[in-house]
Amino acid sequence: METMEYNGYANKETWSAVTHILNDQGLQYELISDLYCQNTDFESSYSIESNLKDWFTDYFYPSYWEEKFGMDMPKNVIKLLLDIGSLWRIEHRELVPLVRELAQQLLPEVKKELSYV
Repeated sequence: METMEYNGYANKETWSAVTHILNDQGLQYELISDLYCQNTDFESSYSIESNLKDWFTDYFYPSYWEEKFGMDMPKNVIKLLLDIGSLWRIEHRELVPLVRELAQQLLPEVKKELSYV
């Protein structure tokens, strides 16, 4: 079976996920904060990839929003999910470098804020 690339990524779903993360500072912060709370080892590609799969599954599941925030999934998150498409097609390993870079930038702020909680 022939594989097709999409704008340098494995497929449209991976490209769309990366594009949305890169263009949404709130999503970046939520991602790194949640991964940090999952005890992600940001030096380990396996740890990042594994926890990233869990994060996508949780973040785009209605019960996540009900349990964490006591609200329905926001319309902008539903729109994001519809834009990405099939979550199972995201090649999480391709997001590892982006997550490492974001962790370098955001972890100090995340740790500081979480220390107040």
